[in-house]
Amino acid sequence: MVTMIDNVMSAAARTCLAAAVLAAAACTNPFADSDTHEHADGLRIEFEGTPLVTLHEGEVTGSLSVAAGESVGPLNVVFTDHHGDPMDPDAGYWMRALMPETVAAFEQTSAGAFSGTLVGFSAGETTLTIELVHGSVGHGHTDFRSVPIPVVVTE
Repeated sequence: MVTMIDNVMSAAARTCLAAAVLAAAACTNPFADSDTHEHADGLRIEFEGTPLVTLHEGEVTGSLSVAAGESVGPLNVVFTDHHGDPMDPDAGYWMRALMPETVAAFEQTSAGAFSGTLVGFSAGETTLTIELVHGSVGHGHTDFRSVPIPVVVTE
């Protein structure tokens, strides 16, 4: 009787040990699927190739400005890696621009596009937050969210 219980326990222990070894091997297996896409750590907003705003390591340099009743664009958003180098998000990504439309709006060139036009409504200040979203346009999860970027609308 004791031998049968010992064998059952031994089999259970061997199964647990095998599962633990397989789980550990999967974590270090160079052939296992991995998350190899680049991750955005910052961005640049450019007009005609000239950076107007840079967000790097959580710090915003520059601001966006437009006169009331006018527009500036197209503005191109370039996402950057942790070195500040441009990255090219693959086809599974899209951009969302978030801005309270009180004194200005950021009108994207098309849904999910990495470019748009800044339109001034009335003099004042607001902010623009930009997200890099993974998934189909209108759906998905946010992989990167900028800190609020200052926007000034002049008279």
